[in-house]
Amino acid sequence: HNFSHSGTTTADPSNTASTAIAPHLNGGGNLYFVDDNQTYIAQRRGYHTNVWAQFLPSAYTTYAGFAYDGSAERYFGVVDNQKAYPITYPYAVGTPIDMSAQAAPFRFASDGTHLYNLNGTNVHKYDMSNQTFVSTADISGKVSGTDATGIAYNSGNSSFYVLDKTNSQVHVYNAIWVWQSTITLSNSPHATETLVSLSIGMNSLWVLTDANIHLYDISGTYLT
Repeated sequence: HNFSHSGTTTADPSNTASTAIAPHLNGGGNLYFVDDNQTYIAQRRGYHTNVWAQFLPSAYTTYAGFAYDGSAERYFGVVDNQKAYPITYPYAVGTPIDMSAQAAPFRFASDGTHLYNLNGTNVHKYDMSNQTFVSTADISGKVSGTDATGIAYNSGNSSFYVLDKTNSQVHVYNAIWVWQSTITLSNSPHATETLVSLSIGMNSLWVLTDANIHLYDISGTYLT
């Protein structure tokens, strides 16, 4: 389904200044969003129920990046202090990961034990158990500058998916960041909209733009 997110990504439908920047699809069928507005911090939307609720603390601003570890914790990034915080719903914030030596939080993914921060042409890997930096993967062979705007982890095939906002392509990498293939989104949403971020389901891709959420099958065929 295509959801217009202007005015509906916040708890106050009249607020159109905020922008949803990071979606995540969980096993329960809910799409979660981080909102970069400083007042309406973050929400979740139940895909079937259209329920919105704030669930991140309001102590921080300039959010960027959101991921789920597959069990209990969600991670959100704060650009101002360049850290990623774990949170167990509701409002139990844990020890943050300091990303300042690598890059500011931008788009997150998690494989359950590590947190990945996509920023520019690099993907920085962190150990979530001890909040330490592990390594950096260079993906400049497929994306340039700040063209990479979304990252998602597919637990079904242990692969990472990176969205390029300039050409509606999703590059697929294996667990050690060797490029495997490129998926082209069949309806070329970049031609008329600004691509913002990416989420992945069991056999589907969700692409968030500045106007809609587009659903594709895993091969990039547009569904709705």
